[in-house]
Amino acid sequence: MPFRVTENLRDKKVYKEIQDDDIELYGEIHNRSDVTLISTGETSIIGRIDDSTLTVISETEIKHTGNLDGSSSVKLISKQGNVTVNEEINGSSSLAVEAAYDITLKGNINGSSSINLISKYGNITIHSSDINGSSRLTAIAEGDIIFNKHNGDGADINGSSFVELISTRGSITIDGHVDGSSTVRLTAFKDITIHEIDDSSSVISRSNGKIILNGKIDGDSYAEFRANEGILITDKVSGNSLTKLATNSGEIRINNNIEHGGKVIYWPSPSFQLGGSGSNSATAEEWVSEYDPSIGGEIEGSWWNNWFWSYGFVSYNINKPKTLEELIEIVKNNQGNTIKAVGGGWSFSDINLPLQEQNEVSQVSIFGKGKGNSVDLSKVFRHMNNFGLPMDNYPQEVARSLNHSSDYNLNELRNDVRSGVHLQSVASTECVLIDTRGLNSSLQCHLGEVNYEDSFGKPYYRFWVEAGITMTDLNKLLDHQSPRMAIEASGGSPGATLAGTLATATHGGEYKDKLLVDRIKAVHLVAPNGEQWWIEGKDKVMEEIELKNALGTRNINIINNATTNLSGLTSEDFLKTVVVSLGAIGIAYSIVLDVVPQFTVRQKTIKYCGNENATGWQNLLSKANVSISDLENRDSTANERLVNFLKDGSLNGTGIPEEKNRYVDLAINPLSYSSWIVNREFFEQKIAIDKNQPTLFETYPASLTQKMTEGADSAEMGGQLVGRILDFMSLPRDTLGLAITAGHIPSFPNALSNSPMLLSALMSHLQVKAMWNQTNESDKRRGHKFLDDILEGILDALQNTYEEVVSDFTGLSYEVGAIGWPDGGFPGRGYEVALPSTVAFSYTVEIMRLIENFRSQNKVFLGYISIRLCPKTNTLFGMQQFEDSVMVEVVAHRTPQANEIFDELINYTKSYNITPNFSTQTFPMFHWGLETELFDGTYLENTILGEPYSVSLGMSRLDVFKFVKDYIRKGEPPIFDNAFLNRMGLNS
Repeated sequence: MPFRVTENLRDKKVYKEIQDDDIELYGEIHNRSDVTLISTGETSIIGRIDDSTLTVISETEIKHTGNLDGSSSVKLISKQGNVTVNEEINGSSSLAVEAAYDITLKGNINGSSSINLISKYGNITIHSSDINGSSRLTAIAEGDIIFNKHNGDGADINGSSFVELISTRGSITIDGHVDGSSTVRLTAFKDITIHEIDDSSSVISRSNGKIILNGKIDGDSYAEFRANEGILITDKVSGNSLTKLATNSGEIRINNNIEHGGKVIYWPSPSFQLGGSGSNSATAEEWVSEYDPSIGGEIEGSWWNNWFWSYGFVSYNINKPKTLEELIEIVKNNQGNTIKAVGGGWSFSDINLPLQEQNEVSQVSIFGKGKGNSVDLSKVFRHMNNFGLPMDNYPQEVARSLNHSSDYNLNELRNDVRSGVHLQSVASTECVLIDTRGLNSSLQCHLGEVNYEDSFGKPYYRFWVEAGITMTDLNKLLDHQSPRMAIEASGGSPGATLAGTLATATHGGEYKDKLLVDRIKAVHLVAPNGEQWWIEGKDKVMEEIELKNALGTRNINIINNATTNLSGLTSEDFLKTVVVSLGAIGIAYSIVLDVVPQFTVRQKTIKYCGNENATGWQNLLSKANVSISDLENRDSTANERLVNFLKDGSLNGTGIPEEKNRYVDLAINPLSYSSWIVNREFFEQKIAIDKNQPTLFETYPASLTQKMTEGADSAEMGGQLVGRILDFMSLPRDTLGLAITAGHIPSFPNALSNSPMLLSALMSHLQVKAMWNQTNESDKRRGHKFLDDILEGILDALQNTYEEVVSDFTGLSYEVGAIGWPDGGFPGRGYEVALPSTVAFSYTVEIMRLIENFRSQNKVFLGYISIRLCPKTNTLFGMQQFEDSVMVEVVAHRTPQANEIFDELINYTKSYNITPNFSTQTFPMFHWGLETELFDGTYLENTILGEPYSVSLGMSRLDVFKFVKDYIRKGEPPIFDNAFLNRMGLNS
């Protein structure tokens, strides 16, 4: 017998029933009750729910036949069955449904209600009269999504409602009108069918099949249709509506006219057919860069994406070895395939993709898909009348689909994912990824305690560790040794592995200390066919017999200072090559590196602010006795004077004099030109007790409030900060309460609430609104200045300068500057180049001018410029090839505007000659781990890498790299080559 609840539940804060059988709830739930029902069987809810909260978790089917009213909240979770909701949802109520299989809704949806539906393996059917009253419906299903009435008539979406539907492997049908200023977003693996679009509404649809509109687009509406197999509009486009159409294959056809101010933009040109009149209102324009969602055959496997969400795919060939033996076996078993080792995925570029051809890289490019994606935000903010303001929303869509498609496999300790409309797949057995993060153990017990002093009497230790360990974990591991140890000049993003950090020559700003890549004493590689290589430089690390005993093998190739027959190269040349290997030579299993006793860092930061006469950047240059015109004229003396100014805190204001300073970082806000100089002093063999570095999340609210309220008027309710935000959003300045009850504010948070990447969505929306305000609002604080202050608040929080212009804090070596980044990653753009000190700041002012030119065109990005100093590297391929290498990095949140700006900056860099007097042509070195897609082998030939390395051998650095790569390959297939290496001319 089922468990039955027949009483009315009222005025009860908590009511729970947990049963091993079915549950039937007949009574009403009202008066702010909070009810939870958990059943291993079926659950039926018969009574009305009013102004209360209900949570139901059932193993099988859930049926809900009572009304949902009065700002109630209901969550229904069926782990293995279907969910049916039969009655109305209104009164600002919310309904969330998660079902293993089918979801069916049969009631009206209105009154500002919010519905969120997730069907993992089934279909979603919505038999509703209408969706209206500013309601919100989001649904994602693997199967079909159908929206119609009980009797088969059309059901309308109107009343300024928002609807987003995603079918990862099925079709979408809306058998009704989209009107009443509503916004609809549709994505489907198969066909999309819509009845009609009217009355200032917006519909953005993307289909891997066809898109069919069984009616017209009218009434000042906006539509974007992208379909892989063709588009059909059976009636007309009219009434000042704008329609954008694109297809990969098939025909784009409008059966009737384009009239009464209607406009159509289509691509590609030969695909378009118009049955009626109005051909002069149709324009061929490549308005979108991709048409096909680029889905391979359906596969189940593991998902991989890099931290910056530029590449991602599902593959059944992601291996996660835990031992050296497992790693060797994986490599040996895939001799005919392309293998790439990945760790934390912190690279921006395609350097770690196991793909050979550029078209394969494009298939898995999240960034490429986002480039053509625009979202109509005119309904999100009040008074925004123009449509189609662009925003890169694809990372959010991928993240949402990934969450929907994932199952956690406890036995395998992995996520099993099914590819779909957003989750591209790499189905080829020739593509093999190896996630090395399971290789993260200390091997120090085999090395023993090795310590020595350098020529200046400075103590060092040798440390042996598996190379899949992340930089965060390596720092903690070293700190837990006895005696406590540390990396002297760390570099490396926290989630990057040691192997990845070295392979891309990632760095910090410790300009007096050797780079991390130059502290490597031995590299243990697994090369093609599972061959093991131990490579030392001129310094002996281990005796051969000790090494073989430690590894438990006699089958290992050893290169050390006693090795001969290296074709004129030395073991040091080999070590310098394999450290910064780009993942091209082998998989780094373990590393021996020099570390130092744990030490304390004191960091001081000074902020240069703007005033009515000059920007912060101009004030900094004036203090350094450098003029912008000198830098624009590439005056080498002015460039070096600025470098020396940054080094000396007694000059720049940090207070750490040059003889004590070990670190330089200059951060510039390219929107406001505020500038921050960071210097550090090291206290060796002293351990900090007091950790006073605040976290970003501790300081950002206060920093943002302080910056945003400078000069802002106070609101009648909420104070200056709320007043500034209301101004930005073009909301009434009467009272905050009146604004909320008027229904103006909820549209903005609602637009963000369904995004699985909330921070990215928020930044996108703010940038779009700021650009609109810049053109349409008289108060410029609502435009670019709003973004200036947002970014200023972030940078002030990072540097702890929001209260005083100088900050001062002390901590352990690896804790200072470790602000923490989102574990899930962040969609961004970023590139970095290394330049000599004689020209670096001339380059900087030129890219700042380019950014300002885009800003004058109302194109901005939320990002920063970071400039650090590094010593010259001894490695073959490290980008720090100058005596004072000045590293200029530009990073920003990804938007269509940021894409345009970054492409221009990188293209400008590609022709930037760093040679004095331009007597020869030498280009800057670029960071291997950031964006590299616009660089190639021809560019490399014109960097220092193309210059002679060994005059006696007649070899450039590029030649030496390829020689060492082929030497270690020993004639086996080049299994580590990929599209990145092919583009750089470094393939075998």
